[in-house]
Amino acid sequence: MKKISFSLFILLLFAGYCNSQEVRFDEKTEIIESSEQLDKYVGKSITIKGAVTNTKIPTIMGIDILSDNPNLRGKLGVATGILQKTVLTEDEIDKYAANRGAGTFYKLKDPDTNFAAQVQKPD
Repeated sequence: MKKISFSLFILLLFAGYCNSQEVRFDEKTEIIESSEQLDKYVGKSITIKGAVTNTKIPTIMGIDILSDNPNLRGKLGVATGILQKTVLTEDEIDKYAANRGAGTFYKLKDPDTNFAAQVQKPD
C-alpha cells in the first residue's frame, strides 16, 4: 500500500509541475509591452505581454511565439525567451514555396528547447 501511495504522490507532483502556468522572471529579463525599438532587445532575454493573434503563426506584438498548450489565440498572453531577428530579402525567397515573403521577422526563442517560446496565461 505504501508503494502505491508513494507512486501516486510522485505522479501527482509531476502532473502539477507539468501543468504549471508560472512564468519565472529574473533580474536579467526585461518586460516588454510595446513593439517600439525591438532591435535594442535582440539577443536578450525578455518577457512580452499582449494579445495573441488568432493566426497560423501566433504572435504577440508581431513577435512569433507558440500557442499550442494552452492555446491563447485571441486572448491575452505572456511569453519569456530570447528575442531573435531574421531579415529576408526578395532574392532569398523561394517564389515557388509558401512563405511570408520578404521582410523583418522577430521570434521569441525558449533557451531550454531552442524552439519558439510557449505563451502562458498572465497572472
